[in-house]
Formats: sequence, C-alpha cells, structure tokens
Amino acid sequence: TILFVNPDDGSVVERRPDRVMYDGRQMVVVDFKFGSPKDGHKDQVRSYMKRLDEMGYPDIKGYLWYVFSNQIEEV
Repeated sequence: TILFVNPDDGSVVERRPDRVMYDGRQMVVVDFKFGSPKDGHKDQVRSYMKRLDEMGYPDIKGYLWYVFSNQIEEV
C-alpha cells in the first residue's frame, strides 16, 4: 500500500498497485488489467510511479499487463 497526503484537504490517501518489485536498484510497478486498454490505465500507473519517486526510490519502471490478450505496455 502507498500512503500519501492529499494536498487539497490534508486527508490520507491509500493506493494499492497490483505488484511492486524492488531489487535494491530498480523499482518495477505492474498493474494487471482484464479488459481493453484505456488511457486512464496509464494515468493510474503513472500515479503509482510518482508516489514512489516522492518516497525517494530511484529507477522506477511501470507496466500494464492486459492479461487476456497477454499484452504488456511500458508506461
């Protein structure tokens, strides 16, 4: 779970990427999708990546995996 403070109202927001992997050098975020690609999917992964960057993690990569079509997109 990624926690951050919403700057608009000061509330704590919780986000849960499907998979986060870290090998000590690189952080990889993967979000699994079971439907057709949508632009909002990339925004979701970018949001996770932004929060991890704010937490101080260096090399962050993001991916969408459309499971049924076995299509993987780098974000």
